[in-house]
Formats: sequence, C-alpha cells, structure tokens
Amino acid sequence: MLVLNSKTSDEPKKGLYSGETKDGEAEGAGKEIFANGNSYQGLYKNGNRHGLGLAVFNSGNSYFGEFKNGYRNGHFHVIYANGRIYAGDFKDDLRHGYGVETYPSGEKYSGQFKSGEWHGFGTVTFPSGRIYRGVFENGNLKEDDKHCSFNV
Repeated sequence: MLVLNSKTSDEPKKGLYSGETKDGEAEGAGKEIFANGNSYQGLYKNGNRHGLGLAVFNSGNSYFGEFKNGYRNGHFHVIYANGRIYAGDFKDDLRHGYGVETYPSGEKYSGQFKSGEWHGFGTVTFPSGRIYRGVFENGNLKEDDKHCSFNV
C-alpha cells in the first residue's frame, strides 16, 4: 500500500507500507520504506504517523518519539549524523518547549525552545567548564546584567 499523506519533512510523499490498515489507510502498527532509503516504523492513525515511532533518514539522522497527525508533537530523542543530540519537546515538527541539546564539541544547552530556536531561560555549558545562564530570544542571548550571568 502506498501512503500518500506522509508529512515529516525530508521525505518523498509516497512510501511502501507494510502493516495494519483500516478502510484502505494505515492504522495501528506499521512500517514505511521510501525509495531514497528513509524509513519509519511505528503507529498510525487515519493514514498518518500517530503515536510512538522511529524515523530514520538516509542522511544519518534519526527521530524517536511521539507523532500526532503526521507531525512531531511531543517528546523526542533525536540523533543527528553530525553527532549532535537533542532530547526534548517538539511542536508542529519544531523543537518547542523544554529540551537538552548536546553538540559534538562538548557544548550543551538545556532550556526552553520556541519554534526551533533557543528562546526563554536556558543554560549553556562549555567544555572548559564555563557556564552561561540567562534569557535567549529567537536563538540569540540577551547580554545584559538583567538577563544573564557567566560562571568562568
């Protein structure tokens, strides 16, 4: 069965589906495999990814978490091909809410995200041990005495 309503980005819209169906739609547990090597295994509802699932991309990125109506909505654990790791909340396919992101360089951000960007209170820990705590807006830190502090 071809799934025509795949909404997660970085994939073609049609995949080879194997699993449970209802009225010709993916429903329950199933697996999609795409011609480009991407795959998804997990739960479906009304033809959409809905519930726990694992998406693995040919780029080397993988997402495990809660899909709702075809979108990443809920808690996810993401491993990127470049070694970056994110564990936290998603809303409408973007990091949104609380999360922890670790970079291959050893830097780590823990705090709030909004629409995929660091936004709100957060802490950045550098490999040297230096720590920044403060407020971020749209991915940029607010560098003033009112909103941030550094620990060297």
